[in-house]
Amino acid sequence: MYDMKTQLANVGAAVLAGISISIGGMALLKQGNGFGTVLFSIGLIAVFILGGRLCTGMFGYVNSGKTAVNALIALFVNGIAAYICGVLYKACCGEAATMAAKLAKPLYHVFLSGIVCGVLIYIAVEGWKQTGQYLAIIMPVAAFVGIGAEHCIADAFFIGAGKLDGYTFIWWLCSAAGNFVGAQLAGFLKLKIKPAAITNSTKG
Repeated sequence: MYDMKTQLANVGAAVLAGISISIGGMALLKQGNGFGTVLFSIGLIAVFILGGRLCTGMFGYVNSGKTAVNALIALFVNGIAAYICGVLYKACCGEAATMAAKLAKPLYHVFLSGIVCGVLIYIAVEGWKQTGQYLAIIMPVAAFVGIGAEHCIADAFFIGAGKLDGYTFIWWLCSAAGNFVGAQLAGFLKLKIKPAAITNSTKG
């Protein structure tokens, strides 16, 4: 049954997640790839603390039509919220040059680096679920930022802070597709390999 109140709450949580990731993006722009790689993780930490709905954290758990629709809605709501934050950042601080370098990457590179990010985000989400420790979030996030892997919602912020055209939107979809494939791959491997490893270890 369609519950309007629940759907509105979900949209609000997705907006919150987009804003949270944008804050991490702002920290990265201001601090650069040194300390900024660590500070960027505040975005995902805020999502967990505040109860946001972040599509990249949902991608690895898509296993039905309903979860797919929920993740797709979150993707676009996250992206719009992050893009608006980027536009506001540009109005206050000037245009960021980040997207110029990102757009120079071939699309297959964007997709592949998105896969890497998807894997690491899944690791961060699982790490938080299993340990409740912030370090479980910080390390995978710092890793994907440090190696330049693409996170579609952070990219939406950077696009807002830079420029948007038809090609940029296609570029962003490649980033999102890579995130989804990477998260699904990590989730599949966890389901298939971890139980087998535990079974084998119990056999001595």
